[in-house]
Amino acid sequence: MLIKELNYINKFIHGKLTFSRNRKHKTGIEIEVNEKAATISVLFTDVNEKPLKKVDVLKTRPHFMYIYQVIQKGKWLSTSEYQVSDSSGGYPSEVGQSCLLGIS
Repeated sequence: MLIKELNYINKFIHGKLTFSRNRKHKTGIEIEVNEKAATISVLFTDVNEKPLKKVDVLKTRPHFMYIYQVIQKGKWLSTSEYQVSDSSGGYPSEVGQSCLLGIS
């Protein structure tokens, strides 16, 4: 049986969820891999880890070598803004966008 026939999707949080500066929300980098692409997103949750918002950041090839070259870590910039970075800690233009939660 082929992976395509199974509608294979591997979805996981890279690392652990981290608290916002005011400790009202958590966020993490979610990676979803299927047979065609890998989607890297920022997932915002409440303190009980109930999903509030998901922001797609980037799509890349569906292989971990490509995923981890592009994205490694993220950090809170304020109580409602989160930014992701590559493995060198830099913020390349295709990844270095801030993701806003949209609530305070």
